Amino acid sequence: MSVTLRKKTTNTGRYSWNLDIYRDGKRTSKSLKLYTLIKPKTDAEKIRNADVKRLAEKIRLNTEVELTNSNYSKFGSKQTDISFLDYFAKTD
Repeated sequence: MSVTLRKKTTNTGRYSWNLDIYRDGKRTSKSLKLYTLIKPKTDAEKIRNADVKRLAEKIRLNTEVELTNSNYSKFGSKQTDISFLDYFAKTD
């Protein structure tokens, strides 16, 4: 299982950032709806591109951690309303 960050060129001269999620031999793609300019001209555009790339990488890492936790935990990454002792008592 892995999560890859990919940028795709759009028709409008920008990059669209996507996540490719590989799981059980299958790939799914998820658009982050984040865009950067291909050729930034001003310093502000360059800074914005760097910020968007940092945000996309943060989303990738969070997604990978969430998928890893859900693979190795019965509870998954979300908290449940039941305590561990109550859950354990129900499994007996």
